[in-house]
Amino acid sequence: MKGFKDLQTVIFPVFWADEGAVIDDENADMYKGMVTTPLLVVDIFIYFIGIACSILGIIVALIFKVKLLLERRRAEKED
Repeated sequence: MKGFKDLQTVIFPVFWADEGAVIDDENADMYKGMVTTPLLVVDIFIYFIGIACSILGIIVALIFKVKLLLERRRAEKED
């Protein structure tokens, strides 16, 4: 066929092997202890840091707001 003479040859796999494995409960628990549990600890730590930063931001904002109100009252008293 004249239309296909400039095309490159492509090889597709004819056979596909899908392999799997089954592990026993002891090794499953070991895997869970080594991988899943540390990830859970990191997730909890990230939420804790986020909440702590939010609370700190609210406290700092309240302190500056109170300080601003006190300065305004002092300025009104001086006038």
